[in-house]
Amino acid sequence: MSRKTERKNMCAASEMLRRYSEVLNLLRFGSYPDGFDNTKRLTLRRYAERFTLQGEELFYRGNRRVISTVEEAKELFKDHHCSPSGGHTGVVKTRKSFTARHYWFGMSSHIADWISKCDKCQRTGKPRDVKPLTSIKSIMASVGKVMRAIRVLEFGKPEVLKLLTDVPVPSPVENQVLIRVHACGINPVDTYIRAGVYARKPNLPYTPGSDVSGVVEEVGNNVTCFKKGDRVFTRSTITGGYAEYTLAAEETVYPLPGKLSFKQGAAISVPYFTAYRALFQKAHGKPGEVVLVHGASGGVGIAACQIARAHGFRVFGTAGSQEGLNLVLQNGAHQVFNHRDQDYIEKIQEAAGGGGINVILEMLSNVNLSNDLKLLSVGGRVVIIGCRGSIEINPRDTMAKESSIIGVSLFSSSKEEWAEAGAALFGGMETGWLQPLIGPEYSLDKAVQAHEDIIQNTGATGKMIFVL
Repeated sequence: MSRKTERKNMCAASEMLRRYSEVLNLLRFGSYPDGFDNTKRLTLRRYAERFTLQGEELFYRGNRRVISTVEEAKELFKDHHCSPSGGHTGVVKTRKSFTARHYWFGMSSHIADWISKCDKCQRTGKPRDVKPLTSIKSIMASVGKVMRAIRVLEFGKPEVLKLLTDVPVPSPVENQVLIRVHACGINPVDTYIRAGVYARKPNLPYTPGSDVSGVVEEVGNNVTCFKKGDRVFTRSTITGGYAEYTLAAEETVYPLPGKLSFKQGAAISVPYFTAYRALFQKAHGKPGEVVLVHGASGGVGIAACQIARAHGFRVFGTAGSQEGLNLVLQNGAHQVFNHRDQDYIEKIQEAAGGGGINVILEMLSNVNLSNDLKLLSVGGRVVIIGCRGSIEINPRDTMAKESSIIGVSLFSSSKEEWAEAGAALFGGMETGWLQPLIGPEYSLDKAVQAHEDIIQNTGATGKMIFVL
């Protein structure tokens, strides 16, 4: 090997390791190389969006392990390309087989170079002229609009919510919809995910938020139900809702009727889909039954009261302030109870008569579950919607009444359950009983405060949202 070739190989190996380290350090620590100006930082951040950390390893686009050294990459190449099963295929097929499982920086040029030096490929005339993979230069050229967005680089307290002002605006492909966000809902589950205590954890870094409303900015080639300018809301996002723009899959986007504001649109998804799932898909509630919404003045509670009243249930609700009690009454409850009163359990029992409560939708089970079991009717059901800790209960309280404790997770819904709930709720929008109640409003720069308030505020009144 000539000195020139040796220097070239050393430079390639050094470049490969450098780029690997840049992405790894950005994802792990949120740090940039010394001397990077804003343009270089933006370029690197745009590039790093394609990668995730899984344990100590770096992965490209979800499931392709990133190789950090030329030596390991070349060994993989020899094992595959030069093996009997590899068949000394050309650059295109060789690269395609690798990209299903692996990725490394400079992959396309390395594969082309190694195939050009393969004796058998030279003898058989294997093709070597191919279009290269996306390069850093093309990425830099594609950097266009940027936006403000909240980014979480590590799980932890509310302070890990960082507002960045130079996050690249994503581009929709295939069945994706790009939405200019006007408002985004703030949910308790957002805080559990941010803290790293929720069962479903996103890959870091990420932008929180699933419930957005806004206007369609652009659509992918395969989108058929929406066009630019449509008013919409979502039940999920791909890139996160705490941002000025977000991507969502077409199947998770719904038209927002003109009679509802963008603020109300951001208060539909988690509250109303959760309330519907709890009452019908998990508790299998029936018109005429008595429903107690325990913690009824928050977003899910108000939604549950409206849904239950519209479907013929007898609705009880609790709240912790007179303002909250009035709001619960105005949004569907037949009777309300202040859960700060020492005798409120006895008052509920008296109001229910001898039959007890058929269904309890519980927002704070770590405080109320033991009392809930005593309130239930024979065959009664407690549906756990919210929990912030542990609680001791007596299982005997479930035996004589053959009562049930049922957990609910909106993210466990099947495609058919999403469709059912969506149809029912859209009917509520058309007929007018679905009227989201808006609570405290925040700007993105108040994200830390918002996450503190949603957990600490025990007198919730309406849905907390970001307004952009």
